[in-house]
Amino acid sequence: MLNKKNAYICNIMKNRLLLLFVCLLCCTVFVQAQNKNDYGIPDSEYSYFQHVYNEENPLHTSTYADTLEMKSKQTGEEIYRLMALELRTSYYFYQKDNSKFTECTDEAKKLAKDLKVFSAYFSLSSNYIVYQLYNAENSLLALQKAKAMVNEAKQYNDQTGLYSSHYVMGMTYQFRENMWLALQSYDNALQVLLKYFPDRTASIGRIYGLMANCYQMKGYGEKAIEYAKNAIEYMPDNPDNYYVWASGYYLQRDYENFMPIAQKVYDMVDGGQEMDPDLYYSLKIYQNVLEKQYNVALSLCDSLASRDAYRQATQEVYEAMGNYEEAYNIQKKVLAYRDSMAMLLEQADIEEITNQLDNAQLQLEAQRLHERNSTIVYLSLLVISVIIILFIVFFAVARQRSLKKMAALRENEKNALIRTEEALKQAEAANEMKTVFIQNISHEIRTPLNAISGFTQLMADTSLELPDDEKHQIMEQITGNTDQLTQLINNLIELSSLDSKSVKVDKQPINCYDLLNLFVEASAEEGIDAPVNMEIDVPSGYSVVTDADMMRSLVQKLLENAHRFAKGSPIKLGCSLSENPGMLTFSLSDEGPGIPVDKAEEVFNRFKKLDAFKSGFGLGLSICRAIAETLGGKIWLDTSYKKGARFVFTLPVA
Repeated sequence: MLNKKNAYICNIMKNRLLLLFVCLLCCTVFVQAQNKNDYGIPDSEYSYFQHVYNEENPLHTSTYADTLEMKSKQTGEEIYRLMALELRTSYYFYQKDNSKFTECTDEAKKLAKDLKVFSAYFSLSSNYIVYQLYNAENSLLALQKAKAMVNEAKQYNDQTGLYSSHYVMGMTYQFRENMWLALQSYDNALQVLLKYFPDRTASIGRIYGLMANCYQMKGYGEKAIEYAKNAIEYMPDNPDNYYVWASGYYLQRDYENFMPIAQKVYDMVDGGQEMDPDLYYSLKIYQNVLEKQYNVALSLCDSLASRDAYRQATQEVYEAMGNYEEAYNIQKKVLAYRDSMAMLLEQADIEEITNQLDNAQLQLEAQRLHERNSTIVYLSLLVISVIIILFIVFFAVARQRSLKKMAALRENEKNALIRTEEALKQAEAANEMKTVFIQNISHEIRTPLNAISGFTQLMADTSLELPDDEKHQIMEQITGNTDQLTQLINNLIELSSLDSKSVKVDKQPINCYDLLNLFVEASAEEGIDAPVNMEIDVPSGYSVVTDADMMRSLVQKLLENAHRFAKGSPIKLGCSLSENPGMLTFSLSDEGPGIPVDKAEEVFNRFKKLDAFKSGFGLGLSICRAIAETLGGKIWLDTSYKKGARFVFTLPVA
């Protein structure tokens, strides 16, 4: 069982995702209700069993389970005992009796496998995963069970089990707010349905609806509209799908197309269709925002039951009103709330992984397994410890910097009252940058860390017999993700040193021709196979006073950037005294896809990646600008260059 902190996390998550669980419970009912009668009993008896199983009447469920148990003893037919166990799992599920639910589920799954009733086996597996999310409050374990369920469905070649396992995996990812992996799992489930069960229109429509909801939550209005329309094609009487359709137009601020769909939702609710109240009021709020009835929209926000939904809605209304100060204050609360939830969920995952690793270590010691398995466990613990220490150090440094800035502000207030307002604005901007920075670094570290933890856990699982080549591939994955973390940390250390002005600058005279040769050597070290040409417009003996190592680092990162986005195209290095009079100008240009003019400054922001599918962390150009400023120069993107991308770096001439 998880500790009180983990329980607190999941209680909040359950309040935010209550509708999600309603859909998930529908999934488990589908597994029971949609399969043919493969229990070998009369259809009338099977239909009554389905009816009792799907209703939420604990007394009726328990009584009928006793009846089936007695019939099993009288007839000697184990199928009735299986049906009784299934009913008892449903009873214990709603009673939230963890120990009895787990014990009864394990017994029922074993019996279902022995009797080869795989529809019951995968239905019970799905219910167990739902229980871990809804009652046992353990999303990490639920995710592990869902992955295991996918493998079992493939092993038994059971398409219903494969569908339901991908479905619950998608719901688990959505519960953990990982919408992209949720969409991937939903799509896997959808493909199984379309290929093997095209007549199950309600289930197909439900998946389309969930995928539309994921796109809406990520702000992709066009995709949300597309999938909502597909959902409505299969489930025309579900107002939730029309809500997602309308909200897609709201994201695009398309009032003309929004209103007919919104009116369809209102008519359906007025006609007696059930709908989540928060979704209904959210739609009303969207309408009034688009109609610029902001006071009405704000009053409707008070009708939202979810605190998170209330804050999000009020922020959008204030932003639409142009009251950016109030919208910003609410956004800070929303971001702080989500950040705290993400951090608590990460801590819960780390605790669960640590517990599992500890248990694995005890088993390894008891069974005296090979020393290599022990090394993997210790290595994983070391990696987790290092990451935690890095987080602590980072927060401590950030906190120390914040305290110093606050002290400076107080001193400025004593000296000049007129500067107080400006100083406060700077402090708020710095705090906002810190929040965004923490969010970005948490995301960048979490991705390789999750991979390391997952692969390490897989290697430590004694129940799996992995081939040597697969173990080798897993170790390569662990090593690759560890290298990725190391690279990120090195970049952060370099950026932090440059920001704090603690880096030592060793300026020495160096011939410009020699300096360009250093740049060419840097391209060779990076494995850039594209031709690198030099264009020099300075006297042969001309020297510049600068730090050659820092210049080499700057150009090396520009070369990496050019190689990544314009691989194979010629690269030109330039050095000129005439391009910018009074300045020594260095330039690096390529013939790749180029950078939009409106992104010319944005690309220098930290963690900014114009192409999310390209490798890297989005720190290279930020470090280049920091190096340029440290050397007393400037760097920018030449927007007049149209053949690709051209970066210009200038140094003052002594």
